[in-house]
Amino acid sequence: MNNKSTRRMDIDFLKGLSILVVVIYHLGFLKSGYLGVDVFFVIAGFLTVPKVVKQITDQQFSYIKFIWNRIIRFLPAVVLGSILCLVIGLFFWLPDDYENLAQSVIASTAFSNNILSAITTKNYWNSLNDYKPLMHLWYLGILMQFYIVFPLITLLLKNISSVCKKNSKTMILWGYWVISILSFVLFLLPNISTGNRFYMLPFRFYELMFGGIVGLMVTGKESTNPNLCKWISYGTLFALVGILFIGVFTFDPSSIGVATVIIGGESQTSELLLPNVVLVPLTVLLTCVLMYTSASNRLFDKTRVLPFLGKRSYSIFIWHQILLALYRYSISSTITARFMIGYLIILCIISELSYRIIELKITARQSIITVICAFAVCAFSGVIYIRAGVVRDVPELGIYVDDVHRGMHAEYCDRIYSYDKDFETTDKLKVLIIGNSFARDFGNILLESEYDDIELSYSFDFKDSLIDRIGQADRIFVFAARDSIPDYLWANVKSEDIVYGIGTKNFGKLNGQIYFNRFKNSYFEQTVALDPGYKAVNEKLKSQWGNHYIDMMEIVESNGEIRIFTDTNMYISQDALHLTVAGAQYYSKMLNLEELLF
Repeated sequence: MNNKSTRRMDIDFLKGLSILVVVIYHLGFLKSGYLGVDVFFVIAGFLTVPKVVKQITDQQFSYIKFIWNRIIRFLPAVVLGSILCLVIGLFFWLPDDYENLAQSVIASTAFSNNILSAITTKNYWNSLNDYKPLMHLWYLGILMQFYIVFPLITLLLKNISSVCKKNSKTMILWGYWVISILSFVLFLLPNISTGNRFYMLPFRFYELMFGGIVGLMVTGKESTNPNLCKWISYGTLFALVGILFIGVFTFDPSSIGVATVIIGGESQTSELLLPNVVLVPLTVLLTCVLMYTSASNRLFDKTRVLPFLGKRSYSIFIWHQILLALYRYSISSTITARFMIGYLIILCIISELSYRIIELKITARQSIITVICAFAVCAFSGVIYIRAGVVRDVPELGIYVDDVHRGMHAEYCDRIYSYDKDFETTDKLKVLIIGNSFARDFGNILLESEYDDIELSYSFDFKDSLIDRIGQADRIFVFAARDSIPDYLWANVKSEDIVYGIGTKNFGKLNGQIYFNRFKNSYFEQTVALDPGYKAVNEKLKSQWGNHYIDMMEIVESNGEIRIFTDTNMYISQDALHLTVAGAQYYSKMLNLEELLF
């Protein structure tokens, strides 16, 4: 396929188009650009499946050699990218983020980042992904898992055909159709979580397999009507470009280069003109039609730029998010014109070097060295992960290298779970807190306060079993819109006057951009601009709750700027959302708890 006489320019063209929209998407200019990955899935199936089927039917297939070749195709760039991230993170990243990076490095080198993402982030459109340099390697996880599974399925189908004395190629093709349709049905099921539908192979299998089926259909065949195929190709390409760029029609110029925010703990994403369950199948269908019709004509032979990018698409794919996320984490979330120029120049240089030195010239000896390096990188990352990402003292977070243990970053925020119990018979003020981590933060504020004559009870969400606690509570604090509170709370509460709404809060995108400036004299004076999304939600909740709203933003906001540090130079929030011990202590002093409680 690397021979110039046999290499299909239309495939390189599609690769170039796809990587272009993916890069634009991650820059923040095109909300539908992620669909370029679906084109890559179809192409991967188209190129791989016919070869494997031919080798298996001709009894020339080696499963171990096939998997080894795939690993060596992908692993070198992944290892180099991981090393770069680990080195930069060693000097500039905060412990919690460095721990997560180490976890992602291990998952990426093991081709399982998609599984990690499905378990942790759960949502590809979560804004925190913009700051993760290896988050895009979920694609390689799905691809490698497909390469592991589909040859085994093919071998099984061939053996079944032998037992049934059927034509092996026919049996394999029909088996592919059945499995692909089942995968597509799974993708369409409404009760499947966003994370599983996006990240897990069973819900993506049909994309690769449909590409493979098209590849089998065109292998060794020439169209009887190339002129008709030519015009179908033109029309299909036009439609595919329309789908890939459909985000242009809902584009908000004010969002250029800016990551979407998380408001009140829930991920906010821009809506496209069509839902994802429509856009993804459309992308797959159009790509399949284009691959089939363009195989018999020279439609793309005179193009140059996109095929050039297509040949280097893997290297561009690996490095574009790494460079972008490292910048966003340490410097700024906003993409400026100056950064854009520098970024594209550096990306072009690194991608070209990666393509020429790694992709084209990898040798057997270098392959072994790559695997050894992968194990070394994983071992180093494992140590970092065990140490909770702590490689230096961070006094402003109360973190020190001689006091490290797993789970240390989340345990303070989560300690409130131990209060998920019924009230006891005491003379103390009974306080019930209901809601997600924003509510848990308020619980920690109360626990850090000077008031020890209160009995605390907590629940993550509303449930019928809370009715007794609701009836006994002297004060109820909830993180929720007032009109979303279930009727049984109002029916069982002592008085509506004892119910208060907890406000949302935000301290920027993440603290990496603040920590990057730790050697400057103005380090502790840094502030961040009040996010307009959080401001809008805060105002909406305040209008609903009135004087029963606890405005968490006004405590730290001044002239549109949010403070990051307490008066004692401690971070108020570790992750720009949830409170540290110092942050909870700061709020306990700044809020008028006397009035709220008594």
